[in-house]
Amino acid sequence: VFLLCLSTGNVSKKGSIRVKELFASAAVLGMPAEHVTVVDDPNFPDDINITWDTTLVSQKILEHIIDKSVNVVITFDDYGVSGHKNHRSLYRGVNDLVKRGQMPDNVLVYTLESISLLRKYTSFLDIVPSILSSASTLFLSGYPAILKAQRAMCTHWSQLVWFRWLYIAFSRYMVINTLKPLER
Repeated sequence: VFLLCLSTGNVSKKGSIRVKELFASAAVLGMPAEHVTVVDDPNFPDDINITWDTTLVSQKILEHIIDKSVNVVITFDDYGVSGHKNHRSLYRGVNDLVKRGQMPDNVLVYTLESISLLRKYTSFLDIVPSILSSASTLFLSGYPAILKAQRAMCTHWSQLVWFRWLYIAFSRYMVINTLKPLER
């Protein structure tokens, strides 16, 4: 498993702290540091209101896929879970690679299904709607995996404002994730 992050998270001038937090989170999840790549590029500012250039995003992602011999890509869908424009830019970059035929043929691409705000905060109660969704792949975490995901989220201490605590406690994404294949 490899993790590519196209921003240092420097919106509040805390980029160096947030990069360390990301590496700590990956470590909690069992990912070695050499499998984590953080891009520090002024073309990719951490800002909920900025859409990144699709061509630049797709180039960075393709470089990473080739460099790491990636065979599965999981990214956000077009809504980006929360509507964050940076997240949506990642989907558009991957989708651009697929639509232009530049995604290597051996690479499977999946998008994380965004859901309504109501469903987002129903934790395990979202299991029935998730099963009935049009997603092809459903991941349901057991209690130990949920605790590990919560510990990983808690390493991002510089971002633990009140609503992130609600997310950690109640988000269905801590328990259930549904993926859809990105059609070629």
